[in-house]
Amino acid sequence: MIGIAKLIKTKSDDGLFEIKDDTPLGKEYFVDLNSRRVVRGYNTTHKVEWKKEIINLIDGELCYGWIPTELLEIERCFTE
Repeated sequence: MIGIAKLIKTKSDDGLFEIKDDTPLGKEYFVDLNSRRVVRGYNTTHKVEWKKEIINLIDGELCYGWIPTELLEIERCFTE
């Protein structure tokens, strides 16, 4: 399922993820709702392990990245 998600903040609460370009709050993304998952990683800058729920950003049928769900508000969803 495809959804539309709005960017509600540019930095995660723990400060490990930050959108550093000029992306405005309110920008809408298409997301693959079936891709929501919890992953673990390691931030080499802060030397700390993390665990976050993420979701894939999509353009048509192509995934072009992922984003922590805490930065988004899922507004609408619809079937492909």
